[in-house]
Amino acid sequence: MKFYLIGLLIFLLTKFSFSIPYEELKKETLLEVCFNTKTCLKLDHANTYQKRKRGLMFKNKLNSNEGMIFSWEKTQFITMWMKNTLIALDMIWLNSDFEIICIKENTIPFDLTPISCSKPANYVIELTAGSAKTFNLKKKKKAIIRLISE
Repeated sequence: MKFYLIGLLIFLLTKFSFSIPYEELKKETLLEVCFNTKTCLKLDHANTYQKRKRGLMFKNKLNSNEGMIFSWEKTQFITMWMKNTLIALDMIWLNSDFEIICIKENTIPFDLTPISCSKPANYVIELTAGSAKTFNLKKKKKAIIRLISE
C-alpha cells in the first residue's frame, strides 16, 4: 500500500508539473518555458487570434532567451509562415502534454512557404535560429511551462 501511494504521488506530481489547464494558460501574456534546469526561456504568449496572426512579424531582434509561444485550445494541424518576419527562426511544435513532436530549424525570413508539422499540435514555439541546437531540443523532450506574473 505504501509503494502504491508513493507511486500515485509521483505520477500526479509529474503529470501536473507538465500540464497547465488551457483555461488558465490562455489568460497569461508571458510564460516561462523550461526544457531542463538550465534552459528556461521567457516567451510572449500569442493567446488570441490577433496575436497569433501577427506573431513575430516586424521584430528585428530576439535575445537568445526570448521568443513566442502560440497556443490553440484544440489539437490540430498547425501551419506557420514567415511573412514579414525579419529574422530566421526555429519552430518547435508541442502536443497537449508539452512534448516536442516536430522541429523546423532555420526558417527563411519573408518566405511565404507554409511550414507545418506532420502531426497535430496545441503549441508552437518560435525561437531565434540555432536555438534548437543550442538548447539540444529533440523530439519527445518535454517542456515545463510556468506562468509569470507581470
